[in-house]
Amino acid sequence: MIESVFVVVCMMLAIVSALWVIFSRNTIYSALWMIGFCLVIAVLFLLLRLEFIALLQIVVYAGAIMMFIIYAVMMLNLRMEERISRILKTKLSGIALLIVFLFSMAPLITTTLDLEGTQGEFTLDILQNGDGVRFLAVNMFSDYLITFELVAVLLTAGIVGAVALTKK
Repeated sequence: MIESVFVVVCMMLAIVSALWVIFSRNTIYSALWMIGFCLVIAVLFLLLRLEFIALLQIVVYAGAIMMFIIYAVMMLNLRMEERISRILKTKLSGIALLIVFLFSMAPLITTTLDLEGTQGEFTLDILQNGDGVRFLAVNMFSDYLITFELVAVLLTAGIVGAVALTKK
């Protein structure tokens, strides 16, 4: 029961930090809120007893990728030329996305939280014994290798697109 309450609190913290990512006026503050969001997600992984994934979340996302984003923002020296219509349009689209997200999450929030993975190939018994990391690595680099590589290409395309958009 206490884990369910803690999950709900973490979900609320994740939503609040995601909102601050969207509505922060300063890009650096937005990136710092994104780091906070990644840390809350890592706590949720810990609640699911996935310590290795939580560690990867902190090291890879909150550490390496967010520092890369902060470095890119500082290197490009992005100044906020705020125009009222542009800010209003961005905030309205963010609010619309939030409303869509909350309505899509309503069925998940109203159901009971089952923190125990008891079915499928990724059960807690497999992940908690000493072979959990090996099991994840074998699956990631064999069965899901194409998906893993597509995510890497997608992230690279996103960075190239962001740089191209900022140069305009």
